Amino acid sequence: MGSQGCYEDNTFRANSPVTREELMVMTARYIKYAWIELSDVSDAIDHFEDELRIASWAAGDVESMRRSGIVRGDENGRFNPKSTATRAEIATLINRLYDYAESF
Repeated sequence: MGSQGCYEDNTFRANSPVTREELMVMTARYIKYAWIELSDVSDAIDHFEDELRIASWAAGDVESMRRSGIVRGDENGRFNPKSTATRAEIATLINRLYDYAESF
């Protein structure tokens, strides 16, 4: 994804599955739009075991979501950035984001 929110070939690919790293970028953009400030939490995991697989354009947003505790990774401490986001993962993300916003 480029800085304009589209791919290098200027397509949007609205019918393509969304990867986990794409979901983090979209969520982070919404958070900024909604004026929600993310803070680091003490129970966030230290890092993702597969953090080197996260695309450079998504790394900052994934990192801020990790530090805030909203994204925790799988049972092996992996983020799985290239995997397709499932409905269950999206529902969990929305629930955690709601809980996070409610706590402030």
